[in-house]
Amino acid sequence: MFITYNDENIPPGSVVKVTVKDPSIQQLLDDITRSLPVTYIIRNNYIILEYKQPKNKVKISGIITDESTGEPLIGANIIVKN
Repeated sequence: MFITYNDENIPPGSVVKVTVKDPSIQQLLDDITRSLPVTYIIRNNYIILEYKQPKNKVKISGIITDESTGEPLIGANIIVKN
């Protein structure tokens, strides 16, 4: 098995101590990632560590209108880009 991660997403000097007896890979990873801002995915023969994105929900409401007429645009959508 291989582990891959971006070291910019793991705080420097992070130390995790885990005491387990005969854990599964999933149990071990759950214990390790519990105290870090990291989650994991097991895909094929790889363990991929990823930064946990904050779950900030923002409610956007309003009416989208045609600039020239001021009439509401039916079926218009908003896309938030990062």
